[in-house]
Amino acid sequence: MEFSEESLVLPSPLEFPPTITLKSTIEGAGQGLFAAENLAPNQLIIEYTGKILNYRQAKILADRTYLKSVTFNRHIDGSTGGPAKFVNDCADKTRINCRFRKWKKKRVFLQALRAISQGEELFVDYGRSHWLFSDALEFLGLRYGEQGGVFTTKKLDANQVVSVFESPALDPPKCVGRQIRVAGPGEDFNVVLHDNPFMEATTMVNVLDEGISVHSELVLPAWSAVRLTKAGDIVARQDIAPGQFLGDIQEPSPFASASLSLLKATANISVEGLALVASRAILQGSELII
Repeated sequence: MEFSEESLVLPSPLEFPPTITLKSTIEGAGQGLFAAENLAPNQLIIEYTGKILNYRQAKILADRTYLKSVTFNRHIDGSTGGPAKFVNDCADKTRINCRFRKWKKKRVFLQALRAISQGEELFVDYGRSHWLFSDALEFLGLRYGEQGGVFTTKKLDANQVVSVFESPALDPPKCVGRQIRVAGPGEDFNVVLHDNPFMEATTMVNVLDEGISVHSELVLPAWSAVRLTKAGDIVARQDIAPGQFLGDIQEPSPFASASLSLLKATANISVEGLALVASRAILQGSELII
C-alpha cells in the first residue's frame, strides 16, 4: 500500500461524507466504492478499519486480500471492517483519485487527491508490493509473451522485487516467477532468486544491479531450477526434463557450494564440457546427483 508520510491533522469532530458500494467499473474487480456526493481536494473520505494484527498474526493470515500494513508490527485486516476495503486499485493510474493517509502510525484514512464528482468510483494506488503475491501482471508491470516467458511493460529498478517464484501461500500457477525463462548456455540473465527473510519457504525474483528496461524479457540463471539445502544437498525446485541445461560449472551457483557427497554412482546430471545437464527426468524435490 502506498501511504503519504506527511503529517495528518484530524478535524474535530471527525465526520465523513457518504459513500456507496456498487459493482466496480473495472471488469472482474467485484465491488467498488463510490462517492455519494461531490468531494473536495484533500477531503478525508473514510477510515480503513478492521481487526488489528501484529506481524506474527498477519504472517499466518490465510486470506490477505484486505490486509493493509501500517507499520512492521501493525496491520489492519479489512475483511472484518467497514466498506473502505472495497476501494480498488486501477492499472490506469490516470484514474487514481485518492490516497491512503496514516495517522500517528495507528490509523489509516482515504483522502481525495482532487475534486471528485458524485457517483464517481474511488481509486487508490495500493503500491506494487501489494500485488507481489498475486498473478495480477498489469499491476506488476509485466506481461506473458505469446510464445511463453515474462516481459516488462515498464522499467524495473535495480534490486527491485519482481514477483514470487515459490511460496506455500500461493499455488504454483499463480507464482509469476515460475513462468520466467531460464538462461541457456552462454546466455546472460537479468533476474535472480532470493529467499524471503520474512516468510518461510518463500522465494522471490529480484532484479540485478543494472535494472531492466521496458519491453525486456526476464531471464533467470539456469541453476534457478535447483536449490541448496542446509545439509549441503542440491534438490530440484521443480520437475527437470532430460537434457535440460542446469548451469555452467565455472559460474557461481549452488553447485559450487555442494557437498562432495553428491559424487554418487546413481547420477542424474552429467557434465558436458563446462555445462551441467540433466541426464534423465528429475522430479521436484529430488536430490541432484553428479
